[in-house]
Amino acid sequence: MSDKKFYYSNPEQFDKDISYLLDNAYSEVSKFKNFFEKNFAESGESSFSPTMSFFSSTENFVGVVTCRPAQDKEDLYQALAEMLYLPMSINSELFVIATDITISSCSDKDGALISDVTDALMISFVRPVGCAIYILPYKIQDNNVVWYDHASYFNKIVTDVDANTGNEYAGDLVELFYTFSSSDNSGAFSPEEVLHYFDQNGFNHKIFNPKALNDKYHLIPFA
Repeated sequence: MSDKKFYYSNPEQFDKDISYLLDNAYSEVSKFKNFFEKNFAESGESSFSPTMSFFSSTENFVGVVTCRPAQDKEDLYQALAEMLYLPMSINSELFVIATDITISSCSDKDGALISDVTDALMISFVRPVGCAIYILPYKIQDNNVVWYDHASYFNKIVTDVDANTGNEYAGDLVELFYTFSSSDNSGAFSPEEVLHYFDQNGFNHKIFNPKALNDKYHLIPFA
């Protein structure tokens, strides 16, 4: 992964920088921020579970899945893998996952340290060609979520080693995302089977566009 942090000046610049992964990418950021704030208002601090929005094989938005409770880090990775069987089942090559993380420090693009900020929303935009990991610091103040947009940034990760830069995908979480972002294999389960599993095992989900679950059957193969 590149150590360079990419800051942005406005949502339009963000969309331009992430356009190789997703059109109108900042709209996903806005949705996750709103969802995080709603979750905090309803359930309190440290209650946000990893949440995924996913798209069909033709890049139509399909729905949202929130992870089941996890006992530890190993169980969390297992739960995330279970979540990712849903986009795999529809031959999706695009999903976005938000997780609540702890950060060691927070500074703006000029390097000015922002004290007392130790939490961030990490939003990962994932495709087989690579992903962008967006770090959005926040803190809870007067029972509200305060976002530090001016200190947010993203890292770009490629899925192949670059001989010139040495960049490559690295880390268990990124490799997990990459494994499930390839549509070469739709997995062993249908979307209906995965959703049934979610219902039985504590995952929350909402399918906003059920017709898009079948987009893979509408692709016209070229000879």
